[in-house]
Amino acid sequence: MEIMIRNINGFMLLFLVSFFISCKKNEGLKETSEKKKSTIESVDSKETIDSNLLSYDSVKISEKTKEIDSWYFSPTPMEKLKIVLYDSIISSNEEEEGYFNYGFLVIAGEQNKVETQNIVRLAKKNSPYSAFEKIVFKNNFFTIEQHGNNSDYSTYEYLTFKYENKVFYLHQYSIEYTSKNNPDENIPSKKWFKKDFGIVKLENVSPTFLEDLQSK
Repeated sequence: MEIMIRNINGFMLLFLVSFFISCKKNEGLKETSEKKKSTIESVDSKETIDSNLLSYDSVKISEKTKEIDSWYFSPTPMEKLKIVLYDSIISSNEEEEGYFNYGFLVIAGEQNKVETQNIVRLAKKNSPYSAFEKIVFKNNFFTIEQHGNNSDYSTYEYLTFKYENKVFYLHQYSIEYTSKNNPDENIPSKKWFKKDFGIVKLENVSPTFLEDLQSK
């Protein structure tokens, strides 16, 4: 009888010890799970905030401009500039008017940055005409080449800028014409030089300025 009571007491003690260990283990698992859940919620929350910030910034940028292309240009052995072409975003109502949208260039170096006016012609989706073609670099000059449309003529324009003393100046403007009615017609091209327009910085060359030159 005494041996049986001893065995029962031993069994009860073993059961209590096992139960206590099991409870502590479950508490530990619960605590770990809660910490893990808290960490996941924290990460998710941060990702949501970051995502919202990125989306907001992207919207702000896309409402104004859209990057089209970029180039690197070394007008001197010691300088390296980056040229980025941007398209100005327009409203859906404006998209139905005309065949072209007009973009601009941003030219940036280590210490300075300059921006053109909207002088780069960009074809819209519904345009039957080509527009911006390419930028050609040579020494400290670069030339914007682009197609255009002028009543009875298709045009091809060259806008050449010269880099001098860390400033870009208009160097030459020229237009070639092709008759829409008679493509074989020989039409003289027009060219304007510094003697025709004076000293004009890149940022001061506007569509109106170029139209005035064409009328001369």
